[in-house]
Amino acid sequence: MLHKLTRTLIHQQQLSTTQTLASLILKSNIYPSFLKLDYTQHRFFLKKLFGKETNNSTSPNDNDKQSEFLKEREKLATHLKNEREQIYDEINRYSPLKEIKSVLKHKGKLFISTSGQLTAPEKSIVFPSPDASLGDGRNKVAIRNLKGEQVDLLKMIRNCRATLLFVNFTEYGSNMTKEWKEAFDEFQKRYTEQSGASSILKAQCIDFSISENYVIAWLESVVMNNLKSKIAPEMHDKTLVTFLKSNNETYKFKDMIQITNSKTCYVFVIDQQCRIRWKAVGLPEGKEKEFMISAIQQLVAQTERIK
Repeated sequence: MLHKLTRTLIHQQQLSTTQTLASLILKSNIYPSFLKLDYTQHRFFLKKLFGKETNNSTSPNDNDKQSEFLKEREKLATHLKNEREQIYDEINRYSPLKEIKSVLKHKGKLFISTSGQLTAPEKSIVFPSPDASLGDGRNKVAIRNLKGEQVDLLKMIRNCRATLLFVNFTEYGSNMTKEWKEAFDEFQKRYTEQSGASSILKAQCIDFSISENYVIAWLESVVMNNLKSKIAPEMHDKTLVTFLKSNNETYKFKDMIQITNSKTCYVFVIDQQCRIRWKAVGLPEGKEKEFMISAIQQLVAQTERIK
């Protein structure tokens, strides 16, 4: 019907608007009762008929609605802009190609520790809870040791005065822990012989691997069995693994403990309050192994314990 009205209107351009409308009404058998349109119908009719709305068809509330719409659109545009900037920032910080280039250039050595002095407690970073910092925020992250047991990492840390914690995201980074572990094992053996008592409850070494690859997550059992065959049985309960589907699930965790390159290994000496008191990265250089042992000794010597 609307098409018929429009076509008739084109053929009667010489008539005035009033005459045209009257003619259309008569020819189309539109009765006056059908002309009692509400505000929305009136706007729709005029827009379809003339291609625009008349000035006197504007509702008193239109300006308020338009203003509200513009504010919402501006708010959405600002939100999207912030989201894009955050994504670009994360891509720039955690770009795989950039990380690989840095590791190849510096061999994973982003900085060199120059002393074994502990960071003051008030200036220390608290190691975050994996439940709050890892994963997609919907599902709880499962951390398991090589025995298949689900463990609470923070609880393990609180059980010892000093914890040497390795955090790595790739096999390349995991391979960098060997020299650090050997230095710790030597210290542990020497300390036990000198003290005449076991130091198991005073110092421990934990290797925490985080997989960010969804393909590897599907092959979890294969990966776990492979690790069991490579790692000594006495370290199975201290070797922890969690499988995530992408690096999007680790951004928060990395930011909280200042990890800037996931292709290398991070070495943390953590006290019983889960505070990071000393750290290193990559393969040990210079006197870094001695500095690490010194940091552990200082924590072991402390008498303060969490009740």
